[in-house]
Amino acid sequence: MSETSGPKLRTITRIDARDVRPAKSFGLKPECVWIDIVLLRVDETYQRPIDKQGRAQIALIAETFDWRKFAPVIVADIGGGLYAIVDGQHRAHAAALCNIRSVPCYVIAAAPEEQADCFAAINGQVIAIRTQNLWKARRAAGHPEAAALDRIATAEGVSLVWHNLSTLAMEPAQTCALNAIVRAVRRYNEKIAGLALFALRSTRTRAKRSFLTAQWIEATVAVLAEHPEWHDRALISARLGKIDLAEREADIRAARAENPALSGRALAEAAIFIALEGVDEVTA
Repeated sequence: MSETSGPKLRTITRIDARDVRPAKSFGLKPECVWIDIVLLRVDETYQRPIDKQGRAQIALIAETFDWRKFAPVIVADIGGGLYAIVDGQHRAHAAALCNIRSVPCYVIAAAPEEQADCFAAINGQVIAIRTQNLWKARRAAGHPEAAALDRIATAEGVSLVWHNLSTLAMEPAQTCALNAIVRAVRRYNEKIAGLALFALRSTRTRAKRSFLTAQWIEATVAVLAEHPEWHDRALISARLGKIDLAEREADIRAARAENPALSGRALAEAAIFIALEGVDEVTA
């Protein structure tokens, strides 16, 4: 495999963290074993109950179950052939829903109070995955919705930013509002999503920054979806070319400062509607 055509592989190295003092004692090494689900227990003194959101998560894992995406359940030996789940009860419940008998477990040595401490540490140290990172991974995996993002952006001359970046730091043709575009495709179609990007790119602004934000994209999508008579690109370009989004954003901020109950998205939608309606072209 050549270096230019293969994946970009990065080695694990010691990061520059001069103020960090690594732990001196690492505790007992755990072992990885397969354990029957009937032997697993959930300690409700510190574990979360299975609420509506938890049931939805379990259902999603079960519906898309794949061993390659199943992280080992972390458990502690509590004697009597039983194991308390420290992390992974939703995965274990999903496996049971799939009629799977046993799951891979990472068995640690921890007393009950230590189990709660481990639970807090494991869940407290999770680094949230940003939306852009998820779509970047889906793109690499050939996900159809990620492919749609690429198609729409390429057609409209928009550059997708696959990491989190402030709109103030983005060029006018850049966007990291990937979820907003995907939602437009899911609810309507690629044409509507593309038209929304085209519409926003047609506006004029003195500010050299991107206005391809979730708020403006969703507002424009909503207006265009309700008014197919405005789907002519020449009309969109002519009418939206007359508005400055920087000025409209300033108006929205001022309106919300005066009345915090106002929705920024609704105000943005109204601005796009008024511009596309072309009310300034009506003469008495």
